[in-house]
Order: sequence, then C-alpha cells, then structure tokens
Amino acid sequence: MDEWLLFSDGLINYGVTPADAKLKLRAPVHAVLASPRADPRWLRGFADRQRGEFVNLLEVPAATAATRLRSQSARVLRADYNPSEAIEVFPESGTAITSGPMIITGVFRGERATLQLRVGTSEADAQTIEVVALSGENATPLAPRGWATEKIARLSLNQTANRADIRRTSREFGIVTADTSLIVLETVADYVRYDIAPPDELRREWTAQRRSLAPDRAKNNDAHIESVVRAFEERVAWWEKKIPKNTPRVSQKPESKDRGGVVTLDQFSVNRRGAAPAVQAPPPPASRARRDGEEEIVQLQPFEVSAARDSGFAASSMSSARLATGGRANGAVGSRYPAEPTAEPSAPTITLQRWSPDTGYLDHIRRAPNGDPYAAYLEERSGHARQPGFFLDVANFFFERDEPALALRILSNLAELELEDVALLRVLAHRLTQADRPALALPLFERVLALRLDEPQSRRDLALVCADMKRYQRAVDLLWEIVAQPWSERFPGIEVIALGELNAIAATCGETLDLSRVDPRLQKNLPVQSRVVLTWDANDCDIDLWVSDPNGEVASYNFPLTSQGGRMSRDFTGGYGPEEFLLRAPKPGTYRVKIDYFGDSRQSALGPVTAQLRLITGFGTRAQAEKRLTVRLEEKKQKLEIGTFEIAAPGKMERAAD
Repeated sequence: MDEWLLFSDGLINYGVTPADAKLKLRAPVHAVLASPRADPRWLRGFADRQRGEFVNLLEVPAATAATRLRSQSARVLRADYNPSEAIEVFPESGTAITSGPMIITGVFRGERATLQLRVGTSEADAQTIEVVALSGENATPLAPRGWATEKIARLSLNQTANRADIRRTSREFGIVTADTSLIVLETVADYVRYDIAPPDELRREWTAQRRSLAPDRAKNNDAHIESVVRAFEERVAWWEKKIPKNTPRVSQKPESKDRGGVVTLDQFSVNRRGAAPAVQAPPPPASRARRDGEEEIVQLQPFEVSAARDSGFAASSMSSARLATGGRANGAVGSRYPAEPTAEPSAPTITLQRWSPDTGYLDHIRRAPNGDPYAAYLEERSGHARQPGFFLDVANFFFERDEPALALRILSNLAELELEDVALLRVLAHRLTQADRPALALPLFERVLALRLDEPQSRRDLALVCADMKRYQRAVDLLWEIVAQPWSERFPGIEVIALGELNAIAATCGETLDLSRVDPRLQKNLPVQSRVVLTWDANDCDIDLWVSDPNGEVASYNFPLTSQGGRMSRDFTGGYGPEEFLLRAPKPGTYRVKIDYFGDSRQSALGPVTAQLRLITGFGTRAQAEKRLTVRLEEKKQKLEIGTFEIAAPGKMERAAD
C-alpha cells in the first residue's frame, strides 16, 4: 500500500495507546476530518508523524482538499542546533510547513544561537535555512508566550503522557488549556491562596507570605491527622466490641430530613413493633488476644451468602473473589497487619434485583425484527443521541445477552457526548469497571482527577481501579492523600472510609508496600463479613443508603448503629458519596439493600442521576467477593430495592463445609 486515508474525529474513547502504535503503518497516512466534534490538533499531529497531509472538510471545499491530498507539503526534515546555545526549539522535525511565514522559537542558553533547518518534501529537493539569533535582539514580551504556545501545541499531540508538562507550562505563562482555567488574581494573598507563582515584581512578598504561613499550615495538618486518629480509634472500638446476636432490636423513630417527623419505614416493609433499647453492637473479637511482640490472629466467623442466581442482571453485575492463603498477609514498611485465618469461608453469592428501565426504545430493541437488536439500536440512536441513559440502557441489554464487544462499542458513545463533563466520565468509568474492564476505566478516572483535584472522590475512584489492576502501591498512595488532608464539609468522614480501604488493600494484596507515609496509629486492617457502598455521579444531590436486617431494623443516616452491630457512615447530602454500611459478623438471615433518592439541587442537562452499588462479603480478607450494579434514578423521592444477601445459620454452614 502506497498511502492511507484516515477518516476520523480524532477522539480516543478508550485507552491512551497512540494510534501510531496500534496501526503500525509504514506508508504516509492522510487524516481527513469532517466532524464538528473532533480533535483536529491530534489529527494534524498524527498526519505529521506519518508524513501525511491533514485536511479539514469543515474549513476547505472538497476540491481544495482533494488537491492537497494529491500534493505533498514541505516539512521540517531536520533541525540542527547546539544544545549549549538553545533548547526546546520549535518547529520540530516532521512538522509540515503550512502557508504563511514560518515562525521559529526556542530558549536561549547563551548570547547567540545558530540553527540550521532542512526544509522540503524529501532530501532530494530539500534546502537548508540558517538562522542566527542574538539574545536580546529585537526583544519583545510576546516572544516567551509565543514559544510557550508552540510548546503546548506540540505536547498536546500526546496530551495524556505530557499532561504534567502542559499544566506546568500553561501556569507559568498564563495560557488557558484543556486542563486549566482562567483565574483573575488581584493581590499577593490571591497568589498565595491558590499557590500560583506571581510576576517578578510580587515574587519577594509572595515568598515571604508563604514562609510565614508555613507553620500554621503544618499545625492545621497535624490537627487534621489527630482528628482522623480519633475517628479511626472510634471505629476500632466498634470493631473490637463483642455483642450477642440475640440482642433485642430497638424502636426506630429517627427524625426525617423533611420536617422532623418519624421516617415511614413501612415503605420498606420494616416491622417496628416489640423493640428494646439500642446497644452498640460490634461482633465477637479475635479468638486469641494479641500479646506484646505477637501478631494478632483474627478468627472470622464462618459465613455463607446463599440466594438464587440474579435473574437478568448477572451478565452486567461482575463479581470477583480471592482465595485465602493464610499467614501474614503483608510485611509492608512500617506496618503490622493481623494474619488471616487459614480456613476459607464458603464462596458467597449475592442476589441483585433485576433493574430495567421502562422505555420504548428497549422494547423495540428486544422485539427487533429479523432477530437483529443491533440494527434496531442503530434505528433508535439518532433520536436519543444526546441522552446518556439511552447508551447505558442499551449497553446493559447487550451485556445481558453476553455480547460485551457490542456493549462496549455502544458505551463508547458516552465518551463523545461531553468530553469535559466529569459526571459523564464517572458514569462511563464506573460502568466499565462493573463490566470488568478496569484498563479502559483507568484513563477516564485519571482524566476525572485532573479535572477535579479538589474532590476526594476523584482520588478514591482512581485508587480502587488501580487496586483492581494490581497497582497496589499507587492505590494506597492515592487513598493516603485522601486521609492526610482536610476536605470540604461536603465530604464528611471520607477519610475513615478511605483508610479502611487502604488497610484492606495493604493487608491482602500479597505484596510489600511502602507505607512509611501512613501514620502507624492508622495502620490496622478491620475485616468485616458484610459491606455495602453507595456512590453516585452527581454533585448537589442527596441519595441515602438503607440496609434492613433480620431483626427488622434499618440502618440509615439517622439510625447509624443497629442492635447487632451494623454501622452506617455519615450522610452525604451534597453529592457523590460514598455512604458505607459495615457489619463484622452478621446474624443469620436476610439483609435487604435499598437506596432513597432524597433530593437534588444540581443544574445539569445530563438527565437522571446514576448510582453505583457495591455489595461485598469478606471485605478485608483474601476471600473477598462482590457484585456491582449501576442504576439510574429517574425521579426525586424514588426508592429502589437493590438486592439481598442471605447469611446462613451455623448448622447450614457446617453442612456446606462437609
């Protein structure tokens, strides 16, 4: 093949591997663009690297484009200069020369720099252009910014790999990019507050203010860690406290969020009669107390989760389990974790309720003529092209049909709807994780973190997908960043939740991790047999997690401790979650998980809120198993029963073990 034509929008939906590496084409590749939603910068750079032409059919007539494709542009074949005289010279080798003057920029390292550029379509017709530049000659304040603009344009050809350099250059020269925004700073205090280096005339005062504030910042950080230690000690006390499983349940009359009345628990079929006073009730402690110099041996109570197979959501509700190996789980730097028991509990299963929205387009796809649901999807797509829920629903349909390739292709449409919309990126990334595609979710969560550094959930989401990919060190480092710094009051208690996940990863990953940054007082794994975690994609949105137990009690934001030791985390009323339910040693019986879409004050055109549920057994052990579910909440005050897990009685457990 002499030449290739690439018709593309240049948008990378999944992954970060450059197309150059995937295609491995040895002939020139011409890139043709005809879509208003596209990345022309990437396509132009790709054509440059492949010695091809780039045409944008939205800017030039078809006849002009055809002429350009039949011709060959001159380009910089080679740029020669002495690195002791200049560095970072643009344009670089391979850059096509477009119409207009050719602008050469670079950074002086001395008083004089000589550059020689070989320009032409090939070496046969190339000519050498020599440029001699003197430092300070015809100086203009626009030159540094012009150089920075050229550098960012070149770095942006591989934006993922060069993100840190792009951000650093854009901040230094005040250039707005996809990863930055424009901020007006009027005083030195503004520069200090946002940690942005000011112009030279303000630099001395800025440095002095930063130095004077350093002790206060250190003091605040120390105070924050002490508050986390206190909260963690309270969780440890809950985890270690022994409580009988026959403790009578309590009368539940918590206050409503609406008007201070009694929450109507009957809506979840909860019997509230015959109750007794509440007791904080963690499960039995270790079978052998730890003595000085010994490892703590924690004997988990045998348990089983038994239920019928999910009727319809099994294909899109992935589960994973790790085998228990016993012995010391981790010899991490500065850490001591309890060894796991050698006996492995029965493999648990969890029942998830079939969730399927009542939509006309799904009915059409299910009844597709000629048995071709994908053709029916294509018919429906034009009428729902701007509706994220449409692609989620149809992708779920194909996951259930065990056609993951089609499902992933359909999900890729979400990546193109709003490239910078964090909520949409989160929805797509969580759905890919649920579909057991963490490698595809990873770059999306990386993007979310770049866009939302001020939200701890961005680090947590990325940390958990890193753990799924066995990148354990990065996972615990990200989780420690959540623990180590204070966050907005909108995210109450997220430090302790992240700390529980950090310790669980460190204790069960089977690798030696560097935990030297983690305060030793916070290094203790607290395994539990039942854990439920609720998160959602939308800011300014209040969704509540409810878990009812065999006693008829419902753990919720305003009834956080049940009589048998169930523990609900603090209420997230401003968005995202996580809200977490923990129970170390569940009483035999049925546990039901529900969510309550309480309220929503967000301003968004994306439609319904999307929530993610994780139902986990054996959390913090190598026998962990879980299922994940994504649901869309259409209306405020909507309540959904998500699933159940059944804890078997000890006698049944023994028979199962036999």
